[in-house]
Amino acid sequence: MANKKSSINQKATSTKNNTSNVKTKKEAFEKSANALRIANRNNATATINMIGNKYDETDSDFAWAGLFLAQPWDPSVEDFSTITINVENLIGPGGNLMINNVPNTINQIYYTWNTTTTPIVNIR
Repeated sequence: MANKKSSINQKATSTKNNTSNVKTKKEAFEKSANALRIANRNNATATINMIGNKYDETDSDFAWAGLFLAQPWDPSVEDFSTITINVENLIGPGGNLMINNVPNTINQIYYTWNTTTTPIVNIR
């Protein structure tokens, strides 16, 4: 995968009741140190499906390791409990199928930062 770069430009599809759906599918990253940052600026109810994505390596500082992080724009008003993130068939460093989030290790898939609420994350 030398020199291959992935570009994700996802816009949420919204309805008038403030719900959104976003999907990333078969994206490949040479290195992911939180390739995707998730925020909930409008406190929407959202489902994010990450299906069949891959990253070859992650940050050597495991505090930053993984595919994504949930970090608010404004921690005093954002609520992540209305966000559901489904991760399916994620291939991580070493070509391993990532089935568990193990914080502060090479097997960290995600983490939250500066928030009192957390998204619902399902890993399969």
